[in-house]
Amino acid sequence: MEETIISNGDTMTFFVHRVRLWFGEYHLEIDAGFGYEVEFPVLGRVGFFDHFRITFDNGSNPPGFEITPIDRNHMLAPTQSA
Repeated sequence: MEETIISNGDTMTFFVHRVRLWFGEYHLEIDAGFGYEVEFPVLGRVGFFDHFRITFDNGSNPPGFEITPIDRNHMLAPTQSA
């Protein structure tokens, strides 16, 4: 278990597990926190957002977003098709 400070200054206790994410043509492994106080999974800045550049477009209908891999991360690997 790990305790961390969240955005509003409160602390939460999490169970940390290594998980593999497949996102489009890429996959990576991150340490993810799961807890009883969390109603839905939230991706933090470390482990996901340091591998992808996310651009939100609230001006389109429907609103959308674009996800671009950041090339400098050696852990990001293209998913191999079978």
